[in-house]
Amino acid sequence: MRGINLIIFLIFLCKLGLCQSKTLVSGYVKNNNGSPEDFAMVSIISMADSSFLAFGFSDSKGFFTLECSSILSNHSAYATISKLGFKSQKKEVLVTAGINIDLGTIILSTEDFLLQEIIINDKAPSVIIKNDTTVFSASHFTDGTEKKMEDLIKKIPGITVDQNGRIKYQDKNIDRVLLEGDDLLGQDYTIGTKNISSGLVDKVEVIDHYVDNPLFREIINSDKTVINIKVREDFKNDISGTLEAGLGAGDKLKYYGNTYLIALLKKSKSLVFLNSNNIRSQDAGNANYYFENFSSTADLSGFRTDKLAVFNRPVIQANINLPEQYTTTGNLSSSSINHIFRTKCGLKFTASATGLLNEKNNSTEENTAFFNQSDSLKFQDKKLSNQLVMPFKTRLQSEYVSLPRNFSIRTITSLIGSRQKYSYDISRNSTSMIECQTNLKPKGLNNIIEYTKKVKNGLFQFTGDFSFMTQTEKSRFLNPVYTTGILDSIRYQNLQQSVPSHMSQFGLTGRFMYRKSIHTDLDFGYYYKKSTISNQLIQNNESISLYSDTVTRNEKIGYSQLKLAKLYKKSDLAFTVTSSVHSLSSGMDNRAQTFVLFTPG
Repeated sequence: MRGINLIIFLIFLCKLGLCQSKTLVSGYVKNNNGSPEDFAMVSIISMADSSFLAFGFSDSKGFFTLECSSILSNHSAYATISKLGFKSQKKEVLVTAGINIDLGTIILSTEDFLLQEIIINDKAPSVIIKNDTTVFSASHFTDGTEKKMEDLIKKIPGITVDQNGRIKYQDKNIDRVLLEGDDLLGQDYTIGTKNISSGLVDKVEVIDHYVDNPLFREIINSDKTVINIKVREDFKNDISGTLEAGLGAGDKLKYYGNTYLIALLKKSKSLVFLNSNNIRSQDAGNANYYFENFSSTADLSGFRTDKLAVFNRPVIQANINLPEQYTTTGNLSSSSINHIFRTKCGLKFTASATGLLNEKNNSTEENTAFFNQSDSLKFQDKKLSNQLVMPFKTRLQSEYVSLPRNFSIRTITSLIGSRQKYSYDISRNSTSMIECQTNLKPKGLNNIIEYTKKVKNGLFQFTGDFSFMTQTEKSRFLNPVYTTGILDSIRYQNLQQSVPSHMSQFGLTGRFMYRKSIHTDLDFGYYYKKSTISNQLIQNNESISLYSDTVTRNEKIGYSQLKLAKLYKKSDLAFTVTSSVHSLSSGMDNRAQTFVLFTPG
């Protein structure tokens, strides 16, 4: 019997070691002169079914190392090394689990003519490189287990997706996910990737140096990378969608519902999404409730204050390093409506509305005991917290770009707001120590208008920006023992606080770019900001104010920055001179000498 168990154990170890073994393929890529070549694409492709076993690029030293997918037996394959302007090289390899492969140094010779594209896998093109765009054919990276678009994107070589759905390609953050060239979701692209069916996808395009305004394409070298999803022909000019629902029994009825509809028509695209559950599932995507801007609009963030600072609130939740579904209960619902349509004159409109209902109930308990030889002291601390957050945002965006006349006009109008309720109760040994309730109603409006004109060897752009923010915060503190010693005059069991705040900001920015032997960039702008915050503290529900303060701040910001750059293409060197002038004028008016502000948490 012991012998049989030993044999089974050894077989288990062998299988475990085999499954965990990895096959690494490495080597160097150089040119005819012996210099290393970076960004050469290396692919390991199966001879049997033309599937990808590994994929990657060489680094600045020409070195590459690839990890092949799990293989349990000898696998005939070939390695393809390609780069624009060079002749592709192909080597046959035998991939075996646990045995690394060294391809040595691969020499790429220069093509006699300039290639316009590289095609990997000549049997059925699965990867095509066209300048700054890498096109992956979806059919070569699917095995039938993909359900959502995100499941397919994860299998594209070089792409990683984190637990929140944010995408990276070759360690570069993906800024947008486009749908047939249109930015339907903005920076909230996880709503699409986590809901749209993978069956719609025909090709996945990774676009480097992306600019959202075509007038900038020959002017700036953008560092942004986006993904563009090409849809299968049979899903175009049609409406499709899915519906998912589930129920669970236990101490409390559990439910989950998720649905989406997508319409891809000739002149319009629409996406409608709705999710509701009480299992704290966020698999349906996340939205960011802040103002968005065009990526190519002039914006020197160092000279602009955060317009959404009043939206930041402390999170009342125990941090015990466990997933939220194990520590928190409550309903979680979200919805999103997004629509793009074009007029006959070439004007494009984008409209979107997104909302969330997030209810969190959290309870923690901590027991502490102190012992000595004769006595013991025990504490039982309980903290109950409840949060209800209901943010929303709407966005209306219009664009008119005329390439023949070399100008564009674009506008964005955004409205965001929220209703937030926070409450918590702390008790020790069943005796209430403090109870706090806070209600917030922040809302804001942002308008941006941008005009861009392309001229010979350059362009200029002007942008106007107006923002208005307001927030009303009301708090009630019962038995506030923690305030003892902060202000000697506070000796009351019931305190109420009202803190309204307002902020308005207006700005004008301009930029001029000239591209000749010397590159010239001139940025300039002016901002005016006025913010007001008031505080009123009331004791024991009485109408008499204990404190009433108001602080007003005015800021005037002006800046200009000139940058001159001389590029030497043959030696890959650049000489740059930058000069900047900043001006800040600030004034504050405080009607009282003391400003009291309690913060829950």
